[in-house]
Amino acid sequence: MPKKKTWDVELRSQIKREHGSGLSLREMRGSTQLTIRFEDGSRQTGTIPVTWGVSNASAIQQAVTKILHFMEKDPSVPIGEACQTLFPQRLDDDEKKLSLVLGSEAVDWDAVAETFLSSMGDRRATTYKQKARHVTLALETLHSRPKPKDGASLMRAYAKQHFKDCAAGGSGRVTHLNDLAALLRHAIKRHGAPDRWAPLDGEDKTELVGHADYGDKGATIPLKPEQLARLLDELKDAGAKELELAVGLIGLFGLRQAELGLLTVEDGCLYVGGGAKRNLRTMKSGSVKPRRRVLPLDIKGREGHGMRYLRLFESGLVKLPQAIRTQIAKCVDAEGKVIGAMKPIGDEFTQQLTRFKNAEGNHVWKSLHKETKGLTANGLRHGYAFRAHKCGEGMDVFTAANLMGHDAKTHIKHYAQWIDETTLEARVAQWEGVLVSQPESLTKLQQQAQQQQ
Repeated sequence: MPKKKTWDVELRSQIKREHGSGLSLREMRGSTQLTIRFEDGSRQTGTIPVTWGVSNASAIQQAVTKILHFMEKDPSVPIGEACQTLFPQRLDDDEKKLSLVLGSEAVDWDAVAETFLSSMGDRRATTYKQKARHVTLALETLHSRPKPKDGASLMRAYAKQHFKDCAAGGSGRVTHLNDLAALLRHAIKRHGAPDRWAPLDGEDKTELVGHADYGDKGATIPLKPEQLARLLDELKDAGAKELELAVGLIGLFGLRQAELGLLTVEDGCLYVGGGAKRNLRTMKSGSVKPRRRVLPLDIKGREGHGMRYLRLFESGLVKLPQAIRTQIAKCVDAEGKVIGAMKPIGDEFTQQLTRFKNAEGNHVWKSLHKETKGLTANGLRHGYAFRAHKCGEGMDVFTAANLMGHDAKTHIKHYAQWIDETTLEARVAQWEGVLVSQPESLTKLQQQAQQQQ
């Protein structure tokens, strides 16, 4: 009668059938040691933190599969490092050890979070703090019920739990999801998490971001001249020279936020390259608008300030904020050609603007937003159009549209509501050579009409 195989012999045979020869297992100080022999005769060993015994045979087998799968993704990783990465904790509790090996809880998310944040140590303090908060929220979602079983369910659960105060379609949701996606990719690459933990992308991710509800499309809210002046003064007093330059260029020259990445100065003139409105979808068309000349519309009493910002920009004595320059480098090459979606530049500018605190520690933009309902960072550009049509003599639509880089139809769509009845009457009167502000002029016209009848 053939002798019955012991559990460990059966386990080794099963692993050999599944993964081939060259693998060996044995007990080592209560745990399990895995050895891999290579064709050149060399060998590597690693420790699996599961007690060597018949009751853990299935766990040992699954641990070996996880280790080999991890090493297939990155052959340069030695087996010892693979074991430590997959099973980083030396635990006395066998139940906890098994949870690192078996089922959907095989990923040690606390360890993933720790190493992920460690890799972010070179980021600025505010950025690191934000990412740390998002990681904390992700751990809360991972430990909630029902527990997410993959990357898709985690991201959907995260959005459901933590997006209540994030406007749909806004950069806040995008930042949350980008950090969560980076955490998941780190878990797969550095901790051997199964591929099912890959993050959502494409339309599935866009669905979680949602679409912004801008309400009445005609309600374009400009930053008024006195508000822009106050904002620039607060920036100057706080010593925020770089952000002041960015705000001054956008506000006084009527730029799109992303156009900060497309500015050039030639013979003392400021030009904006085409492509700021391109995104990953529109870039496929390959069409780019030609560059345009931009000119400042100064605030009354502050004449010459626009050219002062232009000279500062040209000299390089004051640069745009580093974080904005970092985003520009990702979107625009050294020759000024757009190589990626430009939206991140605008998102970074908006973030810097909303976070800015004056010398007293108050959020200036938040106070402006509070006094002007519906105001956004785009109000800087809208303020340019407001000054063009509501201040001074009033600029014609075609000139203003050309300066702002869109056609007259688009200009009218967004800014026609600023032309009230008084303005209409004044323009008609100028056309006819009559000053409607003088009631007797209208009376004379009426009398002349009656006489002709």
